[in-house]
Amino acid sequence: QANVFHNAQYCGEWRIDTSGSEKATFHIVCRGNCLLTLPETALDPVPLIPGDMVIFPRDLPHNLCDEGNSDTATNSATSITYDEGILDTGTGLVCGFLEFEHPGTAQLLNILPDYLIIRSTEAPWQINLAPMLNVLISESVNALPGAQIALDRICDLLFILILRQQIADSNNPSGLAAALSDPRIRQSLDALHASPEQDWTVASLAQVAHMSRSAFAERFKSLMGVSPMSYQTSWRMQCAYRWLADDGITVWDAAGRCGYATEAAFAKAFKRELGISPGKVRSGQVS
Repeated sequence: QANVFHNAQYCGEWRIDTSGSEKATFHIVCRGNCLLTLPETALDPVPLIPGDMVIFPRDLPHNLCDEGNSDTATNSATSITYDEGILDTGTGLVCGFLEFEHPGTAQLLNILPDYLIIRSTEAPWQINLAPMLNVLISESVNALPGAQIALDRICDLLFILILRQQIADSNNPSGLAAALSDPRIRQSLDALHASPEQDWTVASLAQVAHMSRSAFAERFKSLMGVSPMSYQTSWRMQCAYRWLADDGITVWDAAGRCGYATEAAFAKAFKRELGISPGKVRSGQVS
């Protein structure tokens, strides 16, 4: 879920860094120009123009600043809202966090590099992203009713399209990226993800994938690096962890949602997979 926390403009000398939240972060340039610098990399300052988007899947330290690359203190400048008018020399930024509730988040984010610089005027982004970015830029400055919700949802869709393109562009995809790129294996993953409580077998998942049992098992392991049943267990425990930690359901309910007939069998599998008891997760005793 994208949550836009900044939609305003900077003028004069300014420098911002929104890292440190331990969340994925994004910035979209809506008006004016600025420079991107990445202190922990050897990348030279990158000029950004309206329509450019930067994503940091792993909370990388960064600076966005005025074109003069001034030495002004980071996060010391005050932004100006559009209620005060659009500044001819200002730089408008939409900034937000990407927050994930899905237990498979870590595997998806591993598909992405430490940072992504998206230029909506360049292939392949100009086909799908550029029109949406134009709508986002309009929503950002006009302050119409529902603008905040619109900005959040547009950013949701932008991230989905960017993630999909990254999977498609990967020369040597592995793990979940490779599996999602395989139509038949993806069908089996979709089914397994949607129904962790179901008593899946290699044969039933192979049927979903329209493959023979042996061909499916071999293909799944070659892409994912683990057997279908090992992945099923891992997936169930990831789901259970979120249910216990965030939703506060009982261990018994978590066991049922994961397809276990007894709480003891579930607790044993949970401890073996994650190294901690489900009861401790539910009570918040996680270091």
